[in-house]
Amino acid sequence: MKSIIFRKVFSGVLFLSIISFVGGLNAFAWTITADFEQGTVGQLAGGPSGLSEPYSQTIFSDTIVHTGTRSAKTSFSQGSTGSSQYGGGITFPSNLVSGNELWARGYFYFEPGFSFTCSPVIKIFRIARVKTAGGSHGGYLSVMSNSSGEILLSNEVDNDGIRAEYKTGVNFTVGAWQSIEMYAKLSTTNPILRIWKDGILIIEKTDYNTLGNSTDVADFGLLYTYWNGGSPKNQVAYNDDIVFTTEQPTNRDAKGNYMIGSMGWPPPSKPTNLIVR
Repeated sequence: MKSIIFRKVFSGVLFLSIISFVGGLNAFAWTITADFEQGTVGQLAGGPSGLSEPYSQTIFSDTIVHTGTRSAKTSFSQGSTGSSQYGGGITFPSNLVSGNELWARGYFYFEPGFSFTCSPVIKIFRIARVKTAGGSHGGYLSVMSNSSGEILLSNEVDNDGIRAEYKTGVNFTVGAWQSIEMYAKLSTTNPILRIWKDGILIIEKTDYNTLGNSTDVADFGLLYTYWNGGSPKNQVAYNDDIVFTTEQPTNRDAKGNYMIGSMGWPPPSKPTNLIVR
C-alpha cells in the first residue's frame, strides 16, 4: 500500500476524497490519487488506481516502480508526436473557478539515455485545462521541457493571448525517480504559479493571469500529450504516486508556501536556482 503524505494510507481507484466545504468558490475540496497498484501489467493504466482516461501507449508496469509493485509505463515512438497516444487524463470531480487553488504532484522516471530533443517543447505534466464557462478551450497550465531537458513553466491562458514558457535553470533527472509538483491559483487579479522539483521551489510566477476571464473554469489534467517535432527515438518513461488536490496541504517549502511535497518529507536542502519574475 502507498501513503499520501498529508492523508492517512490509501491504495485505491483514482481515490477521491470529498473533504470540506468551501463556501462561494468550490462546493467541496477534493483529492485524487493514482498509485497504479491495482492494475494488470500490460493493460492500459486506467480504472482502479490509474488514470481516468489512459492513452494507448501508457500501461501498467512492474519493471520500475517508485513505491509498491506497479507504476505507469509510457512508450514514446520515434518520430511520433503522440497527441492522444501518450499519457492520459485526470478528470476533476468538479470544475475549479476563480480563486480556487490546485496542487498536483507526480513521480517521474526517464530511462537512462532518454532524449528530450524537441522543437520547441515537450508537454510533460499539464495540471489544469482552462476553458470558458461555455466550454471553449483556453489552454493549459503546465510543466514542460525543452531540448536540453530543462524544466519549463508554461502558461497558455493569460488573457493577452500569449503562450509562454519560462525557464527554470533546472533539468529533469534521467535514470532516477524525481518528484515534480506544480501549484496554480486561478485568478485574473492575483494569479500564482509554482513548480517544485524534489520538494525544492525552482520557479514562481505571479505576473500573468491563470484564467483568461474571471468566469473561466478548469476541469482536467494530463500526463504528457504532444511531443513537438516528434520523439527522437523509441524510449520509455515511468510515473507513480500522482496526486491532484484542492485541499491545502500541511507541508510547506522553505519559503513557507503550502505544498504536497516529496514522499519522505522534509527535503534535504534549502531552495536553489529560484527564479521569481
